[in-house]
Amino acid sequence: MQPQSITPLRANVASRLLLAAIVTGNAVSLPFAPSVLAQAAQPARSQGAGALPGGTSNWRESPEHVRLFAPEAHQTEYQAFVTTEPLDTVLGRVTVQPHLSAPGSWIPEPLGPSDAFGLSAPYNRFLVARLYTAGPARVARGPHDGSQGLEMWTLVSPYPRASLRALDAGTLLLVLRVPPL
Repeated sequence: MQPQSITPLRANVASRLLLAAIVTGNAVSLPFAPSVLAQAAQPARSQGAGALPGGTSNWRESPEHVRLFAPEAHQTEYQAFVTTEPLDTVLGRVTVQPHLSAPGSWIPEPLGPSDAFGLSAPYNRFLVARLYTAGPARVARGPHDGSQGLEMWTLVSPYPRASLRALDAGTLLLVLRVPPL
């Protein structure tokens, strides 16, 4: 790449996305490209960070999912939310900032539980794998520019209940706040 082709904003965003990928163990593809998803309403999220897709009444905060699916050393940087809405409905309401979107962002893909939730969190892998024996989770990931800075969003549907005894048909949103570099 030519140095003049990378704007300072894109270089900063790229480095923050790569840091998020290292922390979460998720792949992030670069360079950036615009996305075609619809823009959503921007309700305030608890603790003043970011915005949730689709309206505040459909989402509830789920700290028990943070304890399950966030790495123990980084749980303070995560938030989790659940809704009864299916993944496709939620994706239709996600606000996408074209200057942040990478190819493949926000495109749902079928993934096994280890790929959906990673290997660095304390959840019981056997119980979660047993929940997904009927089929994989649908997962969409992408960056979001929240009110407190860059966030990495992971949407999973269906998602495990916090008890790890059953799947819920709605959508789980895991949010990682990426610290500034």
